[in-house]
Amino acid sequence: MIDPISFEVAPGLRLRMSRDGGSPPAFPTDSMSKGLTLEHDGLNLCEEGVGFGLPVLKQGLRAVFPGASRVTLSDPEGRHLRVQYTMNLRERLAPRGSFLNSRPADFLKEIAGQLHRAYPFARGMLNSISGFAYNALGIRTVFEQGRSVGVFLMDYWFDPSKGEIRMALDASGIQRDGVTELILLNEQGASSFIEYSDSEGTRLSARDIGTWVPVTASEASLRSPVHQVRFSVQSIPGARLYRGREVAPGRLAWAGFAYLLPGCAVTFRCSVVVGAGR
Repeated sequence: MIDPISFEVAPGLRLRMSRDGGSPPAFPTDSMSKGLTLEHDGLNLCEEGVGFGLPVLKQGLRAVFPGASRVTLSDPEGRHLRVQYTMNLRERLAPRGSFLNSRPADFLKEIAGQLHRAYPFARGMLNSISGFAYNALGIRTVFEQGRSVGVFLMDYWFDPSKGEIRMALDASGIQRDGVTELILLNEQGASSFIEYSDSEGTRLSARDIGTWVPVTASEASLRSPVHQVRFSVQSIPGARLYRGREVAPGRLAWAGFAYLLPGCAVTFRCSVVVGAGR
């Protein structure tokens, strides 16, 4: 049974987290446990995004995602959530139902990702090539459950007076063998969030936002002009902040920010501010 926990941010705008998953999957990421997602007038704005405050870890080229979560409420008003994320989900490429050999596939995906990030002018061509390969070979992205590498604990506190979600990550339950990086994702859907701005005066729209671009400003935001809502993050010492947005029909539809931490990190605190954005 789906048992959503929700907070009202503004009239018609809510943050949601489900104890038992979401609706039938429309994107590959719908098979994983997500963070807090945004809903406007009953419409889920997350699409392929993984929500606010979702922990991921890297083992070299391979990313490990949460395949299960346990949510508990720890105050009567429900404004403090503690979520235990079990890290046991790995991304695979599957052509017509069979998995590609993991190491070569991981390597090729990483090279493609590096090219995509390093050469913005070539992104259109790279997207066309990858789209052709996915369609011609029937390749799809799937997330396969495997051996757990431990648990992340995430605490979320919501302050309705500020629209602020304060988050604290505890990675003490992670097995460190082979862990090279920790990542905290803050994403919603790419169709809604198409405008970027930051405290350095940068203004970008749609594809100009880029994919995995370092943020040097002290504060950065993504805005949905249709739903008149924005979310903002701040740079934090000891973490690298990146922005990104990707769209590919049926596969990719995310926009958001990521904090990248050393693989040895144990704790991390940050916040996301959500509110009306005109």
